[in-house]
Amino acid sequence: ITAFGAVELPRDKATGTNRLTEAVQEILAGHSVRNDDFSRTKTSKMRSGSLPGVAGPGRRIEQVIGDLRFDATQTEVMEVVSDLESSPWIDAVSSLRLTRLEGRMIRVNLSLEAWVNSRDERRARR
Repeated sequence: ITAFGAVELPRDKATGTNRLTEAVQEILAGHSVRNDDFSRTKTSKMRSGSLPGVAGPGRRIEQVIGDLRFDATQTEVMEVVSDLESSPWIDAVSSLRLTRLEGRMIRVNLSLEAWVNSRDERRARR
């Protein structure tokens, strides 16, 4: 807890999805970035053994994945990535790709994940 903060369980799917988007927008608004684009690309089911006992009966854990692209200076890139990793609404930065542009600018492509708790439709029908 001292090093990483309080541990929080995955939130419900609607809240987790919306707060992921809001967190990205708030973080980008606080920095000097250009040509930013964020899109939620997919939702994937996590393996049932990934977080045993967390989902509960009739529920499953999913990863909401979004891709973020922006241009910034090296200093701004490091600050944005730090803020993304520190956000309680972003559970993982699963990939990060940096491309040098003209001058001091860097193009950033990264994938973010929010882990959410959703209803397991297969089990709910039984």
